Amino acid sequence: MKQTPKDEKNVLIWGEHINIKDFVIGIIIQLIFLIVALLIPVKSDLRLILGLVGIVLGFTVNTIWIKPKRNLEVVEEQANDI
Repeated sequence: MKQTPKDEKNVLIWGEHINIKDFVIGIIIQLIFLIVALLIPVKSDLRLILGLVGIVLGFTVNTIWIKPKRNLEVVEEQANDI
């Protein structure tokens, strides 16, 4: 099977095809949200909650912005598989 240039940009990690550029951008976005949330001056009790909010916001932005790249294979079912 010959790889096309589109296939060469994606890497298989945990069964998912991931574009390295999107992966790195997603990590950077996640880190920015986390660092901003942790640098807000608050009491030490709220630091954990703000960190979790930063992670959830970063995950939400990454989910909306970066679309998954899945390879689906359609397999015809045979009638004699009893």
